[in-house]
Amino acid sequence: MIERIRLTNNEEALRVLRLQMDSYLVEAKRIEYDDIPPLKDTIASLMESKERFYGYFPEGTDGELSGAIAYEREGQTVMICRLMVRSDRFRQGIGSALLRFIEQQEQECTCFFVTAAARNEPAIRLYTKHGYVEESRREVAPGLVLLRLMKTVPR
Repeated sequence: MIERIRLTNNEEALRVLRLQMDSYLVEAKRIEYDDIPPLKDTIASLMESKERFYGYFPEGTDGELSGAIAYEREGQTVMICRLMVRSDRFRQGIGSALLRFIEQQEQECTCFFVTAAARNEPAIRLYTKHGYVEESRREVAPGLVLLRLMKTVPR
């Protein structure tokens, strides 16, 4: 169900970009701020990204990309850069499955980080449900507060 996505061709990058736009447009509306970086991506910028992408492909859907996660790793630390789910698939456990997958995939890592808008309550609930706690917060634009959430995993 979860597979690596290699953004080596326009078709694959376009598939991720469509998912990203669908998911992040909902977030932009929710947080009342539409100048978020994922909405500025292009096929080219996705293909140039150094992030590792994994997609969620439900069984029996003919390869439909229903969710994706992308992250970077440095040493024992993972920074989750994007987590997206098709808007018609919200609240079906896809975000949780992707988080668990990355933690298993990078099981030797001891620290996981993610950033989310404070007003994106569903995202905050998802991360706290999985053991992430607020590490810091900062206002990056008038009315837009970002939380940096962290999960430490003793090894």
